[in-house]
Amino acid sequence: NGTKQFITNGGIADVFTVFAKIDGEKFTGFVVDKDTPGLKIGPEEHKLGIRGSTTTTVILEDAKVPASNILGEIGQGHKIAFNILNIGRFKLGVGAVGAAKRSICEALAYTLERRQFGKRLADFGAIQEKLAQMYVNIYAAESASYRTIGLIDSLLAESGDKYGEAGLRSIEEYSAECAITKVVCSEGNDYVADQYVQALGGYGYCAEYSAERCYRDNRINRIYEGTNEICRVVIATMTLRKAAAGELPLGELAQKALVTPKAEPGEGQFGAQEALVDNLKRITLITLDSAQRKYGKAVSGHQMVLLRLADLITATFVAETALLRAKRLINASGDAVALKTNAAKIVCEESMERAESLAKQCLIACGDDASLKAVSELASRRSEDVIALRAEMAGKMVQAERVLF
Repeated sequence: NGTKQFITNGGIADVFTVFAKIDGEKFTGFVVDKDTPGLKIGPEEHKLGIRGSTTTTVILEDAKVPASNILGEIGQGHKIAFNILNIGRFKLGVGAVGAAKRSICEALAYTLERRQFGKRLADFGAIQEKLAQMYVNIYAAESASYRTIGLIDSLLAESGDKYGEAGLRSIEEYSAECAITKVVCSEGNDYVADQYVQALGGYGYCAEYSAERCYRDNRINRIYEGTNEICRVVIATMTLRKAAAGELPLGELAQKALVTPKAEPGEGQFGAQEALVDNLKRITLITLDSAQRKYGKAVSGHQMVLLRLADLITATFVAETALLRAKRLINASGDAVALKTNAAKIVCEESMERAESLAKQCLIACGDDASLKAVSELASRRSEDVIALRAEMAGKMVQAERVLF
């Protein structure tokens, strides 16, 4: 018995995966056929976007489901449900990256063709700024996706039990990274979709062009598979939970971060970014430790702090990932490599700017003046010329008349 709202493919599905409590307490998964007596499909939802996807309510009234339809073990349904969510969040993120790639390609094509004041739109700095930042967001999102699935895949291979208990534990281990991927990709794609509409001007608002549908369709990404707010809570709480369980020696690492001299830029193409990421990680550790000392287990009741901690963790993960990916191309050449290199530098710079603000807000809330001073020192640096980096990126795409992935 029960009702579930917003069932994707509800109007066409022959089989449903349902989670219900046996004896009112044993949370269990079931495979339920469409023709099960007592199962009804509710009316179609009329949605802002993804109108090609049927969404309905599923209603269960004294539905008779045989014991042979139990999925997994009685009372262990949460393991299936949560890990499906983890993988669903990752897959949603990857899908958003694909949508963003299509959007930037179509935006560039339009701005190369459309002329105003005697010039192509793509030759104006305001449009080039959009194209470059769209590329940066895609690079960051794609990098996070690759790293997350690499971590999961490696652990699954080590477990030797891809579909069993060990496999579930492998996926659960990286639940925070799956949530990070969902947040970074969906919100990065939101910017891309929004700027796609903006680049087309009035035509972007018309259904005749694909930008309008893209804008509507992408909005759902921040809601389903767990809202981005829920994902942020997962990112922060899972990290702090590992610290509380002793899996992450947070206090020790934070103390070391406080007393170790600030990392200074080294030699090489990414010397400045390597130091920045090192200092960024220290800022994150110091802030997380301060919050844990201030709030302890009660931190779950301080969601404004949790959201900032999550964004801080995310900024650090994305910056390090973008840098690691760019360093693998250090001996390569070509315009596409130059775009990725510039994108990585911009991601690092933006991540530090965001992290400094987030950390200071959290530390002020925690009343931790000593850590606040340390964060200010760690964040101080000679910033990159992001305007020049973006101009070079856009110039190469406009000259090539295509997006150089």
